[in-house]
Amino acid sequence: MKIVIFPGVGDDEVRPSHKYFANELEKGLGCETEVFVWENGHDHPVITLPFKDTRNFVCEVILDFQHVVIHAKEIKVPEADIYIGHSAGSILALAQNKPCVIFASPAALVELIYEDEAVKTYKDVMNGTENKVLNIVNKYDVIAYPLDGTNVENYEYQGGWFKPLTYFPVTAHIHYWRSKKVIKKIIETIKGWQ
Repeated sequence: MKIVIFPGVGDDEVRPSHKYFANELEKGLGCETEVFVWENGHDHPVITLPFKDTRNFVCEVILDFQHVVIHAKEIKVPEADIYIGHSAGSILALAQNKPCVIFASPAALVELIYEDEAVKTYKDVMNGTENKVLNIVNKYDVIAYPLDGTNVENYEYQGGWFKPLTYFPVTAHIHYWRSKKVIKKIIETIKGWQ
């Protein structure tokens, strides 16, 4: 079994938290994992205002998100048995039309905003007869939402009292990568699918 992991937008490299996550899955499942970071190659506007680095990051996130939603079916990704996606990476995972695990997913927002063929693909996957979806939502992550679908399992969790930063929306959005609770749930779910 091979698993391909898609980080969210704004990630232009494999980070230590992605490697930790992939390694924990490999140990728990005894399978091969690959973290796939896609390149969009889009231009940014010229920024002459203060907070240039912050503005560049926000611009990158917006442009990457738009690119993924519009071109999810066209982006060439490695072949896998199961896909895992974080944030906008969840859109790419859903578009592969295979069993997938998504976390920090804005897919519910995409359904509301976009009315094209890409959204039809996500809805088909979530209601498909073979393609199961595990949607993991940190209750304090303001980007993640539960999803409706015949084959969707929504798993809600929150950080513990000993991890107070997981109660803030920004840190809640990235906490999934290091959460032992999330990794354990993914391993249990994928083993149940086999």
